[in-house]
Amino acid sequence: MRFQGVWLWITATGLFACGDAQVGSDYVGEPLMTLRGIVQSTEVLGTGRYVPGIRFESTLDRSVVHCEDDTLCPHMVYYVAGEVEGEFPSAFTLRLFEPPDADAIDEVVKGESPYTIGTLVAVSPQHPKYLRTTYTSVELADDKRDTIEEVCSDTDQCIKSSLFKTGCAPDTHFSLGHPYPCGAKLPDAYPWNLHGWSERHVVIYFVSDVPAGSVLSKVYNKGEALSAGYHVLGLRDDSKLSPEEVAEQNHCDASAGIEATEEVNRRFGTRYYADYARDTGNYQEFPEQHQVWQEALFRGQIARGCKQFVEVVDGREDPIELIFSDSPPFRAYH
Repeated sequence: MRFQGVWLWITATGLFACGDAQVGSDYVGEPLMTLRGIVQSTEVLGTGRYVPGIRFESTLDRSVVHCEDDTLCPHMVYYVAGEVEGEFPSAFTLRLFEPPDADAIDEVVKGESPYTIGTLVAVSPQHPKYLRTTYTSVELADDKRDTIEEVCSDTDQCIKSSLFKTGCAPDTHFSLGHPYPCGAKLPDAYPWNLHGWSERHVVIYFVSDVPAGSVLSKVYNKGEALSAGYHVLGLRDDSKLSPEEVAEQNHCDASAGIEATEEVNRRFGTRYYADYARDTGNYQEFPEQHQVWQEALFRGQIARGCKQFVEVVDGREDPIELIFSDSPPFRAYH
């Protein structure tokens, strides 16, 4: 599906503080990352006043399943804003001075740098630092049950809704074009809305350096070393592949996934089917199993020569072209 989008040229530069320069009390240090860009079209963003930010979630998986107490697992979303110079979405500069929240960072490959992946989004200037979603199971008549979803911000502003009384259409939960609770568009009284997602680029943050030849270097940078901090990732564009190439790639990924699931079953005595991700969904409930599965999946993809979904984009010399759309780039998390 092709989303209506806006083109954005962006230059990404990672900067790290060094030396002992004398500065004032309001000095916040050198930025961890600088994004310089300009939006070619404002069709998706409309005429509202927004700012750019980076959105991180508390787990690698984005699906929702029932936890052990028969309610849905709590879910956290964090935002890193920084300083904006210029006018977004016209010519602007975004400087990030803070790393992502520690709860959004995972050690996916044992012995290698913990990391997290976030999406570049357009938000309200009053957007909160985080949103926490919790779920409460409620008994109804005729032995039926409902689940109440409550979303709260760091400013203690909350909104509630029934999940099972709304008659929502499929695949609308993350859509900015559908009102809450079916979609992601909240009432105007809540300055939490996302007004656009970067469709083909995301941001990754490494806690420590990633050595050349490591698993993560092969997954994200063709085996080349990566420094600690923020990097921009470009998502694979399957529209440029032939049907035969797409089928071959899907088979490669699926085979690696089957082997990864078998590895989980061997280690934990479980009986998951070939699609571990579909069987377990939310990995907050099974963090150790998910770590084993994800690492085994990466190693299997590397061994089979599967084409990775993402790779680091160097925006220091040539601007990066981004497209803003009304839906998130889910593939960034696989």
